[in-house]
Amino acid sequence: MDSLRKLQPNLFLIDGGDTGEGPNYLRAWKPLILWDAMMAMGYDLISLGERDISDTSKVWLSARSMASTRFLGGNMTLKNDATPFLDTYAILQKGHVKLGVVAAMDLRLASRLPGLSLEPVEQTLNQAQKAFARANVDFRVLIYHGLLSDAERLATERTDFDLILLGHSIGRPMQSRAEPGRVPIVGPGDRGRELAWITLKTPLKSEEEKFQCTIVPLGNHVPDSPKAQTFLQKAREVGKQIYTQYSRRRTRLKPKR
Repeated sequence: MDSLRKLQPNLFLIDGGDTGEGPNYLRAWKPLILWDAMMAMGYDLISLGERDISDTSKVWLSARSMASTRFLGGNMTLKNDATPFLDTYAILQKGHVKLGVVAAMDLRLASRLPGLSLEPVEQTLNQAQKAFARANVDFRVLIYHGLLSDAERLATERTDFDLILLGHSIGRPMQSRAEPGRVPIVGPGDRGRELAWITLKTPLKSEEEKFQCTIVPLGNHVPDSPKAQTFLQKAREVGKQIYTQYSRRRTRLKPKR
Protein backbone atom coordinates (compact mmCIF):
# COMPACT_ATOMS: atom_id res chain seq x y z
CA MET A 1 0.00 0.00 0.00
CA ASP A 2 2.93 2.35 0.65
CA SER A 3 4.09 1.78 -2.93
CA LEU A 4 0.60 2.36 -4.35
CA ARG A 5 0.22 5.61 -2.45
CA LYS A 6 3.49 6.87 -3.90
CA LEU A 7 2.09 6.19 -7.38
CA GLN A 8 -1.29 7.76 -6.63
CA PRO A 9 -1.46 10.29 -3.76
CA ASN A 10 -5.25 10.59 -4.13
CA LEU A 11 -5.74 6.89 -3.42
CA PHE A 12 -8.81 5.96 -1.35
CA LEU A 13 -8.51 2.59 0.41
CA ILE A 14 -11.95 1.04 1.00
CA ASP A 15 -13.14 -2.33 2.33
CA GLY A 16 -16.57 -3.67 1.40
CA GLY A 17 -17.30 -5.69 4.55
CA ASP A 18 -17.50 -9.30 5.77
CA THR A 19 -14.12 -9.09 7.44
CA GLY A 20 -15.54 -11.23 10.23
CA GLU A 21 -16.96 -14.74 10.38
CA GLY A 22 -20.17 -14.21 12.31
CA PRO A 23 -21.22 -13.80 15.96
CA ASN A 24 -19.95 -17.16 17.22
CA TYR A 25 -17.84 -16.79 20.38
CA LEU A 26 -14.91 -18.66 18.84
CA ARG A 27 -14.73 -16.36 15.81
CA ALA A 28 -16.15 -12.98 16.85
CA TRP A 29 -12.72 -11.69 17.95
CA LYS A 30 -11.11 -12.03 14.51
CA PRO A 31 -12.40 -8.86 12.80
CA LEU A 32 -11.23 -6.72 15.71
CA ILE A 33 -7.58 -7.59 15.07
CA LEU A 34 -8.06 -7.28 11.32
CA TRP A 35 -9.65 -3.85 11.77
CA ASP A 36 -6.70 -2.76 13.93
CA ALA A 37 -4.36 -3.88 11.15
CA MET A 38 -6.44 -2.19 8.47
CA MET A 39 -6.47 1.07 10.42
CA ALA A 40 -2.69 0.84 10.73
CA MET A 41 -2.52 0.35 6.95
CA GLY A 42 -4.39 3.61 6.53
CA TYR A 43 -7.77 2.40 5.32
CA ASP A 44 -9.98 5.40 4.65
CA LEU A 45 -13.27 3.57 5.02
CA ILE A 46 -14.57 0.17 6.14
CA SER A 47 -18.15 -0.84 5.43
CA LEU A 48 -19.68 -3.54 7.64
CA GLY A 49 -21.25 -6.75 6.42
CA GLU A 50 -23.53 -9.10 8.29
CA ARG A 51 -20.60 -11.35 9.23
CA ASP A 52 -19.02 -8.42 11.07
CA ILE A 53 -21.87 -7.94 13.55
CA SER A 54 -21.56 -9.49 17.01
CA ASP A 55 -21.76 -8.33 20.61
CA THR A 56 -17.95 -8.30 20.63
CA SER A 57 -17.64 -6.07 17.55
CA LYS A 58 -20.34 -3.70 18.82
CA VAL A 59 -18.33 -3.07 21.99
CA TRP A 60 -15.16 -2.53 19.94
CA LEU A 61 -16.86 -0.11 17.56
CA SER A 62 -18.41 1.93 20.37
CA ALA A 63 -15.11 2.21 22.27
CA ARG A 64 -12.72 3.05 19.43
CA SER A 65 -11.86 6.46 18.06
CA MET A 66 -12.65 6.44 14.34
CA ALA A 67 -10.88 9.68 13.48
CA SER A 68 -8.57 8.15 10.87
CA THR A 69 -10.79 5.36 9.49
CA ARG A 70 -14.51 5.78 8.84
CA PHE A 71 -16.76 2.81 9.59
CA LEU A 72 -20.07 2.69 7.72
CA GLY A 73 -23.15 0.85 8.91
CA GLY A 74 -25.21 1.97 5.93
CA ASN A 75 -28.91 1.34 6.46
CA MET A 76 -28.36 -0.52 9.77
CA THR A 77 -30.26 0.96 12.69
CA LEU A 78 -30.75 -0.03 16.30
CA LYS A 79 -33.64 -2.47 16.59
CA ASN A 80 -36.98 -0.78 17.32
CA ASP A 81 -35.23 2.57 16.90
CA ALA A 82 -34.50 4.72 13.85
CA THR A 83 -31.09 5.70 15.23
CA PRO A 84 -28.32 4.72 12.76
CA PHE A 85 -25.97 2.06 14.11
CA LEU A 86 -22.98 3.83 12.53
CA ASP A 87 -22.53 6.49 9.85
CA THR A 88 -24.77 5.88 6.85
CA TYR A 89 -22.47 7.62 4.40
CA ALA A 90 -19.13 9.42 4.32
CA ILE A 91 -17.59 12.24 2.31
CA LEU A 92 -13.86 11.73 1.87
CA GLN A 93 -11.41 14.20 0.40
CA LYS A 94 -7.80 13.96 -0.74
CA GLY A 95 -6.23 16.86 -2.55
CA HIS A 96 -8.90 18.34 -4.79
CA VAL A 97 -10.80 15.04 -5.12
CA LYS A 98 -13.99 14.65 -3.10
CA LEU A 99 -15.62 11.20 -2.85
CA GLY A 100 -19.10 10.42 -1.53
CA VAL A 101 -19.62 6.85 -0.28
CA VAL A 102 -22.84 5.29 1.02
CA ALA A 103 -23.41 1.72 2.20
CA ALA A 104 -26.62 -0.30 1.97
CA MET A 105 -27.49 -3.88 2.85
CA ASP A 106 -30.11 -6.19 1.37
CA LEU A 107 -33.13 -6.23 3.70
CA ARG A 108 -33.21 -10.03 3.52
CA LEU A 109 -30.04 -10.10 5.65
CA ALA A 110 -31.74 -8.40 8.61
CA SER A 111 -32.25 -11.70 10.44
CA ARG A 112 -28.44 -12.08 10.66
CA LEU A 113 -27.96 -8.80 12.51
CA PRO A 114 -28.46 -9.33 16.26
CA GLY A 115 -30.01 -6.25 17.86
CA LEU A 116 -30.20 -4.32 14.58
CA SER A 117 -32.72 -3.54 11.86
CA LEU A 118 -32.42 -2.32 8.26
CA GLU A 119 -33.96 0.80 6.76
CA PRO A 120 -35.21 0.69 3.12
CA VAL A 121 -32.32 0.78 0.65
CA GLU A 122 -33.83 3.45 -1.62
CA GLN A 123 -34.47 5.77 1.33
CA THR A 124 -30.85 5.41 2.45
CA LEU A 125 -29.48 6.10 -1.04
CA ASN A 126 -31.71 9.14 -1.59
CA GLN A 127 -30.69 10.72 1.70
CA ALA A 128 -27.01 10.20 0.91
CA GLN A 129 -27.38 11.66 -2.57
CA LYS A 130 -28.81 14.86 -1.10
CA ALA A 131 -25.75 15.18 1.16
CA PHE A 132 -23.42 14.46 -1.76
CA ALA A 133 -25.10 17.18 -3.81
CA ARG A 134 -24.72 19.71 -0.99
CA ALA A 135 -21.03 18.82 -0.66
CA ASN A 136 -20.52 18.95 -4.44
CA VAL A 137 -18.63 15.64 -4.50
CA ASP A 138 -16.72 14.59 -7.61
CA PHE A 139 -17.69 10.90 -7.51
CA ARG A 140 -20.47 8.92 -5.85
CA VAL A 141 -19.91 5.34 -4.75
CA LEU A 142 -22.41 2.78 -3.44
CA ILE A 143 -21.17 -0.16 -1.39
CA TYR A 144 -23.97 -2.70 -1.74
CA HIS A 145 -24.08 -5.71 0.55
CA GLY A 146 -26.37 -8.21 -1.12
CA LEU A 147 -26.93 -10.33 -4.21
CA LEU A 148 -25.24 -9.65 -7.52
CA SER A 149 -28.63 -9.69 -9.26
CA ASP A 150 -29.80 -6.83 -7.02
CA ALA A 151 -26.60 -4.89 -7.66
CA GLU A 152 -27.15 -5.30 -11.40
CA ARG A 153 -30.66 -3.91 -11.01
CA LEU A 154 -29.31 -0.93 -9.07
CA ALA A 155 -26.67 -0.43 -11.78
CA THR A 156 -29.52 0.16 -14.24
CA GLU A 157 -31.83 2.13 -11.97
CA ARG A 158 -29.38 4.26 -9.97
CA THR A 159 -27.27 5.92 -12.63
CA ASP A 160 -26.76 8.81 -10.21
CA PHE A 161 -23.82 6.75 -8.88
CA ASP A 162 -20.43 6.41 -10.55
CA LEU A 163 -19.51 3.05 -9.08
CA ILE A 164 -21.06 0.13 -7.19
CA LEU A 165 -18.83 -1.98 -4.95
CA LEU A 166 -20.42 -5.34 -4.16
CA GLY A 167 -19.36 -6.22 -0.65
CA HIS A 168 -21.24 -9.46 0.10
CA SER A 169 -18.59 -12.18 0.18
CA ILE A 170 -19.80 -15.40 -1.46
CA GLY A 171 -16.46 -17.07 -2.08
CA ARG A 172 -16.30 -16.17 -5.76
CA PRO A 173 -13.36 -14.38 -7.43
CA MET A 174 -13.67 -10.61 -7.72
CA GLN A 175 -14.94 -9.36 -11.07
CA SER A 176 -15.38 -6.05 -12.83
CA ARG A 177 -18.56 -5.46 -14.85
CA ALA A 178 -18.94 -2.35 -17.00
CA GLU A 179 -21.64 -1.92 -19.65
CA PRO A 180 -22.78 1.21 -21.52
CA GLY A 181 -25.65 2.97 -19.76
CA ARG A 182 -25.10 1.13 -16.47
CA VAL A 183 -23.08 1.88 -13.36
CA PRO A 184 -19.87 -0.22 -13.22
CA ILE A 185 -19.89 -2.99 -10.61
CA VAL A 186 -16.79 -4.39 -8.90
CA GLY A 187 -16.91 -7.35 -6.53
CA PRO A 188 -17.71 -9.27 -4.49
CA GLY A 189 -14.33 -10.92 -4.01
CA ASP A 190 -13.30 -13.94 -1.96
CA ARG A 191 -12.67 -12.80 1.62
CA GLY A 192 -9.68 -10.52 1.07
CA ARG A 193 -7.92 -12.60 -1.57
CA GLU A 194 -8.07 -9.89 -4.22
CA LEU A 195 -7.52 -6.17 -4.49
CA ALA A 196 -9.36 -4.02 -7.05
CA TRP A 197 -7.39 -1.04 -8.36
CA ILE A 198 -10.12 1.30 -9.65
CA THR A 199 -9.72 4.60 -11.44
CA LEU A 200 -12.57 7.07 -11.93
CA LYS A 201 -11.94 10.05 -14.18
CA THR A 202 -13.63 13.38 -14.90
CA PRO A 203 -14.47 15.25 -17.09
CA LEU A 204 -15.92 12.53 -19.25
CA LYS A 205 -15.40 12.02 -22.92
CA SER A 206 -16.65 8.45 -23.02
CA GLU A 207 -17.72 5.69 -20.63
CA GLU A 208 -14.46 3.84 -21.26
CA GLU A 209 -12.38 6.76 -20.05
CA LYS A 210 -14.43 7.25 -16.93
CA PHE A 211 -13.86 3.82 -15.35
CA GLN A 212 -10.88 1.50 -15.29
CA CYS A 213 -10.35 -1.53 -13.05
CA THR A 214 -7.54 -4.02 -12.54
CA ILE A 215 -8.04 -7.05 -10.27
CA VAL A 216 -4.88 -7.93 -8.33
CA PRO A 217 -4.84 -11.48 -6.81
CA LEU A 218 -3.42 -11.68 -3.28
CA GLY A 219 -2.26 -15.27 -2.78
CA ASN A 220 0.55 -16.93 -0.86
CA HIS A 221 2.98 -15.57 -3.43
CA VAL A 222 2.50 -12.13 -1.87
CA PRO A 223 4.80 -12.06 1.20
CA ASP A 224 3.60 -10.70 4.53
CA SER A 225 4.83 -7.23 5.37
CA PRO A 226 7.12 -7.00 8.42
CA LYS A 227 4.59 -4.49 9.73
CA ALA A 228 2.03 -7.32 9.94
CA GLN A 229 3.99 -9.34 12.49
CA THR A 230 2.54 -7.44 15.47
CA PHE A 231 -1.01 -8.24 14.40
CA LEU A 232 -0.23 -11.86 13.45
CA GLN A 233 1.30 -12.43 16.88
CA LYS A 234 -1.69 -10.82 18.58
CA ALA A 235 -4.04 -13.07 16.59
CA ARG A 236 -2.12 -16.17 17.68
CA GLU A 237 -2.20 -15.09 21.33
CA VAL A 238 -5.89 -14.13 21.39
CA GLY A 239 -6.89 -17.22 19.43
CA LYS A 240 -5.02 -19.48 21.85
CA GLN A 241 -6.64 -17.73 24.82
CA ILE A 242 -10.16 -17.99 23.39
CA TYR A 243 -9.86 -21.66 22.44
CA THR A 244 -8.27 -22.51 25.81
CA GLN A 245 -11.19 -20.86 27.62
CA TYR A 246 -13.63 -22.73 25.38
CA SER A 247 -11.89 -26.05 26.05
CA ARG A 248 -12.01 -25.50 29.82
CA ARG A 249 -15.66 -24.56 29.65
CA ARG A 250 -16.48 -27.75 27.73
CA THR A 251 -14.53 -29.78 30.28
CA ARG A 252 -16.50 -28.29 33.19
CA LEU A 253 -19.81 -28.85 31.43
CA LYS A 254 -19.04 -32.42 30.43
CA PRO A 255 -21.31 -34.75 32.47
CA LYS A 256 -19.72 -37.43 34.61
CA ARG A 257 -20.36 -41.04 33.71
